[in-house]
Amino acid sequence: MDIQVYVNLAAGAVGAITLFILKTMWDSIKSLQADVRRIVEHIPTQYVRREDFNDATARVLEVMRQYREDQRLALQRIEDKLDRKADKTNVDH
Repeated sequence: MDIQVYVNLAAGAVGAITLFILKTMWDSIKSLQADVRRIVEHIPTQYVRREDFNDATARVLEVMRQYREDQRLALQRIEDKLDRKADKTNVDH
């Protein structure tokens, strides 16, 4: 066999290995692109939208304000009762 045959075989082997590596990389890139596409499609369903979050926090804050007002009124009633009780004991003496 001539040296040219060996060079041709080596070049063919290098070319085949290079093509195999390029094909593997191409398939990997396509797979990653599909994964990214799938993730992008699911992002809106896995996270709370800003408007929904703002609505929910506004409702929570409103409930907390109402609770605080109810507590203030309850404490005011207790204070009024204590004042009336103190007035009654001052009048008796």
